[in-house]
Amino acid sequence: MNHLTINMLEILLKQLKYWNSESQINTPKVLLMEGAGDQAFCSGGNMRGLYDAYIGVRPREYQGIYTGTLYNVDYLLHNMNQIHVCIWNGYVFGSGAGICTSAPVRIACENTQWSMPECVAGFLVDNATSIFFAQLKGGGEKYICLGLYLAITGKRVTGNDLIRWGICTHYMEKNKIQKFKEEVTKLESDQINLLLIQSIADKYSSNQEINELPQDYEIIKEIFQPDSIQKIVQRLIEYKDQTDPFIQDTKMYIEKNSPISMAICFELVIRGQFMTKKEALELDYKVGQGLLNYPDYFEGVKMLLVEKDRNKRPKWTKNSVFEVTKEDLHFFFNYPDDLKYL
Repeated sequence: MNHLTINMLEILLKQLKYWNSESQINTPKVLLMEGAGDQAFCSGGNMRGLYDAYIGVRPREYQGIYTGTLYNVDYLLHNMNQIHVCIWNGYVFGSGAGICTSAPVRIACENTQWSMPECVAGFLVDNATSIFFAQLKGGGEKYICLGLYLAITGKRVTGNDLIRWGICTHYMEKNKIQKFKEEVTKLESDQINLLLIQSIADKYSSNQEINELPQDYEIIKEIFQPDSIQKIVQRLIEYKDQTDPFIQDTKMYIEKNSPISMAICFELVIRGQFMTKKEALELDYKVGQGLLNYPDYFEGVKMLLVEKDRNKRPKWTKNSVFEVTKEDLHFFFNYPDDLKYL
């Protein structure tokens, strides 16, 4: 399945730097990203490679090299001159979703399955997605609950629900994607601008759900308030109707995910309201290096990719979020490792 390898990231980094160097004039006006085949746009980063570095199969330095290269790609994608268009057909998971968050045109179709399930692996929602989650549907007090819910649970969003959540900018039936691509590629270079690309995408899209709210929004807003991860979980377990399907589903995620990761992701989304892309990537790197050298990542990936038992709860360092302290968070948010720009 498509995922982000170090070789892929190094090639992309080199190309982005070349296109945007001062000496380059005749460069593409549009960067269109799509996955090979129909199964996945991208299933995420190289979790197994990072795990192997933890257990000594790879050099420990691989952790910093891989994530550092990934975040450098994120930064260049955010600042590049090209118009970034992402076409999501199939799975869009983890860093596969993360590298698209700066794209002004994000196209989903009926096959799209989007998720950032990092907490079940003992990791964090990285690639500066803290900003993306904080700004879903415009963000603010009314909608930050949506980003908190998705970041903490890792809930999968599919099809045209992605437009309701504000995750994609366009919902396009799969059989219209080729026509959209053909029209864009036929444009003369001097014609191209973002408004034109967006208008072409509009022509082939069905975005009538854009003003709708996700299902269970009122419960999400009631529970996932931006006060603390402990209060969120307390409201969840004290909710008046414990037989509600949404409550049962959400408790399943909370019980399975790493308490440390959920506490970190809560804090990241809260900070994401006020950070720049550069600040968010630098913080992700610092926190991420801490987690990559912490037992929860080892336990989470071992359960997912080695033992492949998704029904069993990993042996997390904390039994629940109620055991996570301010000192725990301070350790990760002040981890002594800094992102280097390549």
